[in-house]
Amino acid sequence: MTTINNKHVLVTGGASGLGRLLALRCAELGAAVTIWDLDAAGAEAVAAEAKAGGAGAIRDFACDVADREQCTRAPTRCARRPGRWTSSSTTPVSSVANRCSS
Repeated sequence: MTTINNKHVLVTGGASGLGRLLALRCAELGAAVTIWDLDAAGAEAVAAEAKAGGAGAIRDFACDVADREQCTRAPTRCARRPGRWTSSSTTPVSSVANRCSS
């Protein structure tokens, strides 16, 4: 059985629908989660919900994955953002759930 505990998962479209559920579940299972979504407020709300549920490392960023330039800049923005992160969340992304928006 594969485990995502202590892995770093990137969820695009994580502010709603399937992406939201996936981000919350991955956080619940112990993964460090990065959420990218066009809806910055929605992504922030999902991150807050995960933190309220006991998630350790979760971050949210406004990012349009259809825009190549934003996707190129996003990893640098993520790395520079302060916050409480475990070693797994500062390592390269282990898994990507791409375009999970509803």
